[in-house]
Amino acid sequence: MAQNGLSLGPDFLFGIYDGSTGAILAVGDVQNVKVTKHNTAVTSKPYNGPPRFAHVPDGYSGSFQIMRTSSAIEVLEISRDAKIYAGSVLPTSFLNKTVNNPDGSVTTTQYTGLDWFLNEEADVSKDKAVSQTIEWHASQEVVVL
Repeated sequence: MAQNGLSLGPDFLFGIYDGSTGAILAVGDVQNVKVTKHNTAVTSKPYNGPPRFAHVPDGYSGSFQIMRTSSAIEVLEISRDAKIYAGSVLPTSFLNKTVNNPDGSVTTTQYTGLDWFLNEEADVSKDKAVSQTIEWHASQEVVVL
């Protein structure tokens, strides 16, 4: 939702394509999204001149909290663990991000080379909804037309 030229939280929509099943993972009520772009610094310090600096893109990482609406994520995570222990290869996944911009346009990007996992299976309290946390790492972000 855009308001007064600002992007507010509900603008972000996420969907994970699970490479091991070929399904779009319905992750429930997504909250507390965090995305970090990583870079590796490159420095040259010649004896005959000033230092020079650059950076190399080094992927992305992030997490989001979801409100548990079913056991689907736990069951999928157990299945993925079993495949890893059996020596199977898990195909790569990707994460789609759709943003409604303050100017009314829509931007859709995709994080590719995605590795995701259920980090916090349950945060349980008698006075709040059960939440879970998914963490992920991706190789790059590309624009989807």
